[in-house]
Amino acid sequence: MPAVCTLTIIPVAGGLSAMINRDELVGRAAAIPPRPLVRGTARLCMPLDPDSGGTWVGLASAGYMLALLNFNPGTKPACGPCRNAASRGPVIPAVGLEDDMQGAVQAATRLDVSRTPPFRLVIAGRDQVAEVTSPGYGAPKSLRLLPLVEPLLFASSGLGDDLVDRPRRELMNRFFGEDRERWPRAQAEFHGHSWPKRPEVSVLMARAGARTVSRTAVTIRGDHMNMTYEAFHPEPGVSA
Repeated sequence: MPAVCTLTIIPVAGGLSAMINRDELVGRAAAIPPRPLVRGTARLCMPLDPDSGGTWVGLASAGYMLALLNFNPGTKPACGPCRNAASRGPVIPAVGLEDDMQGAVQAATRLDVSRTPPFRLVIAGRDQVAEVTSPGYGAPKSLRLLPLVEPLLFASSGLGDDLVDRPRRELMNRFFGEDRERWPRAQAEFHGHSWPKRPEVSVLMARAGARTVSRTAVTIRGDHMNMTYEAFHPEPGVSA
């Protein structure tokens, strides 16, 4: 089930810059680089996970981006009925072809999640970010709206979201200071960071059986939009 594990979004002139690290189990099929999904005049650029046929990140031609995180509250993976569970992979394709961000948010809140494990869907436009959280398996969703005026972090881990959220958030606060001009550079440095003695909670993550497998960058500046995708076999970086 494809998902983001570390997502940052920063405001830039005319829009946003987002960066996404995807962590996955070793041995999972390599993703297919981004390609468009088209419906009428709407286009959704997204990499594809061959196992699910879905994705963890998308850039909509209507001017918003989407990122999907697993939702594992606490310090241990969330437990729930897994038999006949549906993949989270189709979530972004199901809502990312709407005419605007508001339409995508509304579509997300209406999704049938009766068989879908817990997730958080982040939908970001030029000046606002929406987070739709689904506890999974038909439980009611919640919606949080955030103004895009400062760097935002969303983090997840199969070990439990709380285990990684605090250290990654503290690290982000060290990287992103008051100098807004430096934020794009700080964002790139942050997503390449690994603690040699704590690789399992690092942004550039590595642990037994799992690691960071790709990084996707999305920019929206006025009418210009771009997605770049990099798949790699990382080695832990140097602590900052």
